[in-house]
Amino acid sequence: MVEEIIREVREGGDRALIELEERFDGVKLDSVVEDRVDELASRVPRELRDAIDHIYEQLVEFHSSIKPRDFAGRSRGVEYGVVWRPIRRVGIYVPGGGRAYPSTLLMAGVPARVAGVGEIYVATPPSRIDPVICYISKKLGVKRLYRLGGVQAIAAFAYGTESVIKVDKVVGPGNIYVQAAKFLVSKDVGIDGIEGPTELVIIADESTNEGCNP
Repeated sequence: MVEEIIREVREGGDRALIELEERFDGVKLDSVVEDRVDELASRVPRELRDAIDHIYEQLVEFHSSIKPRDFAGRSRGVEYGVVWRPIRRVGIYVPGGGRAYPSTLLMAGVPARVAGVGEIYVATPPSRIDPVICYISKKLGVKRLYRLGGVQAIAAFAYGTESVIKVDKVVGPGNIYVQAAKFLVSKDVGIDGIEGPTELVIIADESTNEGCNP
């Protein structure tokens, strides 16, 4: 099924994307481009915006501290070195539908911005465009937000359509179908990896906040 969806997107472009969104997400679109980013972002409460801004700055500080640096040397008449250059375009897939995952966009988008990636694009399912995703997109300087989910989003990023810009690398988590799509398109576009289930456990007691700033 995943291979068939990828083929449909490659052959049908925007028309296929719109049909697939109606089939899988139950949303009838007139365009896959979200044009209400500013309006939706303005709905985020001030307290939540402040929290996002704080996390954003922490992530920028961290990733700036570990950003690779160019290196050059010379030994026995031979010059050598490592030169780091950012990729031009990255597509970030942010899962959605029943729940929103703004942390995904922060964790993928901030490293891209710190690295100097020229253009960042984001896709998220159209059944629930979270205003927080829009707010973070504005902070990151995202070029375009697409109302796309699942396999069709990955395929659109990998091969491009009339509205979706083809990227150099696709990143972001997703279900087994999304991971299968990333694997299949990886022969034609860079990916971050094939991700499996993630389970986190936080163990804390009454001393957790000791020494922490409020």
